[in-house]
Amino acid sequence: MGQETIADILKSMEMGGKAEGTLKPPSNEDVEKMLDAEGVSRRVEERFRPGVRRRYLTAQLDGHKKLLTIQEDYLKVSQDRVHLSVTKLARGQIKEHIDHLDTLKPKAG
Repeated sequence: MGQETIADILKSMEMGGKAEGTLKPPSNEDVEKMLDAEGVSRRVEERFRPGVRRRYLTAQLDGHKKLLTIQEDYLKVSQDRVHLSVTKLARGQIKEHIDHLDTLKPKAG
């Protein structure tokens, strides 16, 4: 739920401060639009091969690590107090997810 909250905050900042007050998770269509070529390739691959859970967790872990790097790079250059605050919140959520994925991966087989 933390990711949806942060996404809602970011969207309200883009819309000139018009917060919606409700959390709406992205639709499958929205998620598909956000995938890069590597993400699309992995998604297709996961549908047809054994060991799907382990590869899914690996892909999630890789994606979260990339996202963490983006957040940390942004923290080095931004000077907007509000954006920095939201980025710090996002970074905390991402780190929690990485820890959780690291815990799940050995159990995935």
